[in-house]
Amino acid sequence: MKFLKQLLPRKLKVILKKIFWFGNSYYCNVCRSHLRLLHPSGVKSNLFAELEIIGGGYSQHDNCPVCLSGKRQRLLFMYLEKTGVFTKKNYHVLHIAPEEAFTHVFQSCADIDYTCGDIDTERYPFCRNIAYVNLTEMPFADERFDLIIVSHVLEHIPDDAKALREIYRVLKPGGDAILQVPISWKTEKTFENFTITSEAEREKIFGQKDHVRIYGADYTERIKQAGFHLKLVDASELKNHLRNNKILVDDREKIIVGHKQQPL
Repeated sequence: MKFLKQLLPRKLKVILKKIFWFGNSYYCNVCRSHLRLLHPSGVKSNLFAELEIIGGGYSQHDNCPVCLSGKRQRLLFMYLEKTGVFTKKNYHVLHIAPEEAFTHVFQSCADIDYTCGDIDTERYPFCRNIAYVNLTEMPFADERFDLIIVSHVLEHIPDDAKALREIYRVLKPGGDAILQVPISWKTEKTFENFTITSEAEREKIFGQKDHVRIYGADYTERIKQAGFHLKLVDASELKNHLRNNKILVDDREKIIVGHKQQPL
């Protein structure tokens, strides 16, 4: 069965999944699927609930069974559509740790120069020509991209300040960087302790074995210190422009955007 699935063209796989999972309970705005259910996903840890960490933890109803998008991807997709990103011309996008559902959409946009990047390129067979990218030392010229998407990556990087400066460097003036992280807005200060190196201890302290911090409300200051002007877009603002109320997102979440201003 697995061999047969590998032989099927992707478009046919998507059509078959849409038929199999068809229902009226949910709608996925990323792959345009009407669904009878969403799959559970995430890490079970009491820490996420205790600190009200948005964008992390476990959710019983999360992933679309057709394109695998979760709540945070569906919300981000709302933002990208509302801001007209997919209709841009001569537009350069860098996507770090790209989600498969987004990648197929971007790669279908003929007028967008789309670059995928990660330090583990083998994880992304769905990306054409994915680049090896260390976020703290990127192999790109200054002011190369109009949009940079870095979603749930910075919490894995010890020197996030350097990563933010690099993102700012390769972003064009007038461009935007989407800088999503799991965050506790009720926690004033970001917590990090680099003496914690074991996976078991990191899972206990940070909620996941591959996280190195818990971002608090001062994350916005870290973004500003890198040179960005900050914009926060509430989930309610994005949902209000859609009539379909079956798109499940986390209503507490915000799209965190760092804008690089044009020089005066």
